[in-house]
Amino acid sequence: MADLTVPLTEALETWAEVLHHSPMRAVFSYVREIGLSMSQMGTLIRLHHEGVCRVSDIAGDLGITGAGASQMLERLVQQGLVERSEDPTDRRVKLIALTDQGRAVVERGASLRHAWFARLADTLSPAEQQHITAGV
Repeated sequence: MADLTVPLTEALETWAEVLHHSPMRAVFSYVREIGLSMSQMGTLIRLHHEGVCRVSDIAGDLGITGAGASQMLERLVQQGLVERSEDPTDRRVKLIALTDQGRAVVERGASLRHAWFARLADTLSPAEQQHITAGV
């Protein structure tokens, strides 16, 4: 059993490297192409998955101050990717939500990632595809 551990570990590390970096290259290129930072793109993705968020939540996720998050978000507001509003129960709290344009940016990034996985699947033999599917 211990003899199988080393090849399995090496195979998992290889797959993790392929899965981690390759799909991200297309996303990184796309993010640069549309003039966003990775923090901005990460914020858009968070908003896509979680819906409306407070500025303080975004600041906490990014490990930056509320003022820093507000500046970053202001750029997204100016680009039409997010909108800012007041919390109806506490006017001091600012809420951030994706616009339709912001949603389209996130969906395009996701489609690039999905296309990469489809290309990867096409390079595998039917037997390899079966082995991977069986391991999921």
